[in-house]
Amino acid sequence: MTEAQNPSIPDLPRWPFWLADAALLAVAFWVAYHGRPHFGPVHAAACVLAVAAGAFLSVSPYLIHYKSLQTQEKHEALLTALGRLDRLTEIQNSIQSASSNWQLAQESSKQIIQSCREISDKMSVEAKAFGQFLQSTQDQERAQLRLEIEKLKRSEGDWLQVCVRTLDHVYALHAAARRSQQPELATQIGNFRAACQDAARRIGLVMFEAQPGENFDARGHQPVEGGPEPAPGSIILETMGPGYTFQGQLLRRAVVTLTPTPTSDSSEPGPTA
Repeated sequence: MTEAQNPSIPDLPRWPFWLADAALLAVAFWVAYHGRPHFGPVHAAACVLAVAAGAFLSVSPYLIHYKSLQTQEKHEALLTALGRLDRLTEIQNSIQSASSNWQLAQESSKQIIQSCREISDKMSVEAKAFGQFLQSTQDQERAQLRLEIEKLKRSEGDWLQVCVRTLDHVYALHAAARRSQQPELATQIGNFRAACQDAARRIGLVMFEAQPGENFDARGHQPVEGGPEPAPGSIILETMGPGYTFQGQLLRRAVVTLTPTPTSDSSEPGPTA
């Protein structure tokens, strides 16, 4: 490395070394010149030492400058190494800061995960409780609906019984009017009966009766209470009470009387003596 490349190195003056070198060369020349008649080893040694000392003095500035350059390079290398160490320290601090931030982020993520788990557990508990509440509410609603349905069925049965009994009385009233042999009264009662039947038909209650002379059918007919058990092929004599269907389902069979079954005589008169 030269001085131009390292302007910070002070310039060492070289002329004193050159002057000392010239002086030593002059001494060597003087010794050699004046010692010619008696030139011996001493004179030769003195000349060699003077020339050697001058040569050493002439190269000493360059040696010193080279040593300075080497020292400067070592200092610069040391400064560069120190700079790199400082850079490494900064990198180390950055790594430590990043590590601490990562640890904080990891702890935060753990806390978030724990919070999410707690929220999930709470939601599961709330969902289970809500499901149980819905189930209990549905059970209560079902029980209430069953109770209401039973009440409706009972009330339906009650008003059906009321309607049936009313129509029975109307039917009995019409039968009595026919037996009274008063056509006008029978006609008026018949119109009243038809109006009642039409009103009952609107709610699905239909009245029917058996016709006299019709064959007995156990699916729609029943004998009068306390009457004889109908035999096969029995003929209906009269309808005592009408039958009813409600919305297409049989509600009650028609009450009828049957013609007496002819019986054969078990004994015949014997021949006279």
